Order: sequence, then C-alpha cells, then structure tokens
Amino acid sequence: VEPKKSERERVNTLLEAGADVIVLNAAQGDSQAQLDFLKWMKHQYPTVDVVCGNVVTPRQAKPLLDAGADGLRVGMGCSSLYASTEAAIIGRPQASAIYHVAKFARQYGVPVIADGGIQSSAHMSMALTVGASAVMCGSLFAGCTEAPGECFWLDGQKLKMYRGSGSFAVEGDQAVEGGASCAVVERGPLGPLATALLEGLKRDLRRLGESNVPMLHDDLYSAAVRFQVRVGPAMGSAMPALPP
Repeated sequence: VEPKKSERERVNTLLEAGADVIVLNAAQGDSQAQLDFLKWMKHQYPTVDVVCGNVVTPRQAKPLLDAGADGLRVGMGCSSLYASTEAAIIGRPQASAIYHVAKFARQYGVPVIADGGIQSSAHMSMALTVGASAVMCGSLFAGCTEAPGECFWLDGQKLKMYRGSGSFAVEGDQAVEGGASCAVVERGPLGPLATALLEGLKRDLRRLGESNVPMLHDDLYSAAVRFQVRVGPAMGSAMPALPP
C-alpha cells in the first residue's frame, strides 16, 4: 500500500477481505507521509500489524519504530531491478544495512525483512546471519508458475516477464514507474523451489551449529557467531587450477 491518503479506502477493503498485515511500499521509508499513514493505521486499526520501509540506517528507522511499526523492510539500491540507483545514486551495502538496523530494532522487539538481492539459499542464510528475520524474494520467485507475468520462448529457453517494484518501463513517450523490466527463467511450480531453498537454509544453520533463527541472532549479538573477511586472492585460491 502506498502511504498516501488516497490509499486509506484500499486499506479498509483489504482488511475487510481478511488481511492481517499491511505493508507500506516506499523506496524511502523515512518520510512524513509514511509516518502520518502509520499513525493513522495504528489509530484506526491498533491490532493490525504494519510493516514499514524501506530504511537502511537506525536514524531512518527510529521515527517509524517510535510510531509503532511492527516490522521494517531493509534495503535501498540493492535490488537487481531498482532503477532509482541510476536516477539518484542512493543506497547502502545490504549486509551493513541489515546488521545495523536489526541491532537497533531489536531494542524495540521489532523484526526486519531483508529486501533485495536474494538469489539463492546462501543469500538467505547471509541475510539471517547478519540480523534479518525474513527475506523478500522478488526475482527469485518471479519465474514460478504461480507468479503473474507473460511467458515466452527465446533461443529455446522459456522466459517470463518480471516487473520490479522500483523499475521503470517506457509507455509511449513517458517513463512509468514499476513497468516490465526484464525476463527471468521460468522455474515451474513454487513448491519444489521452496523446498530446495529451505533445505539449503537448514544446511547452513547446521554448519553454524544453530537450531533456529532466534538462537542464531542471540549468538550474533553475543559474539558467538563471528565473521571473517576473505580477500579476492584467498577466494581465488580455493578454486581448482585451470590447465595451462
């Protein structure tokens, strides 16, 4: 839902239809418009969870948390289809954004969602390890049968159009935000893909010696989980040597 007055009636309709969570959609969540919309939501529907964002710093997150946000989307300029990085050159490295915002939001008991850049179970594991409680899988799930979009064949490969929420498409002589931006490989039903992703995530948690995500976060903030920096040459040395 866009955080503007014209969307209030849409919120009423969604809640009447059975929605129990409302996600506010904005590239920059630290705005007076989103803050006002959040306060209205909490006044009108105090029992409905509201996820706000996007933010990448504790300073951006604080007004939303103080106003009663139940969750935060973290990520700015890291999506594969986020055209605003070309228009405004605004963003922050995703791991740093998740870690610092999640650590701050933890004081409020509010979880964060890693939004952008997820392409595999390894990316999910990294996001959870630096503090995220959930991830958003836009392009990863966009090729599934259940996702909207037109399928077509190109060079013997079945593809599907993917429209990113922060992308631009050209209709006539005007640029329209959120237009169809690229094609992704058609992946088939969501079920088998989700199962494979969950198995990969469980494997990574086992390798870390963690039973669940809350335990992982406890160990993260108690320094039981540590990170090592690998430089390019070190990563290259782990690759098999090519024949001369």
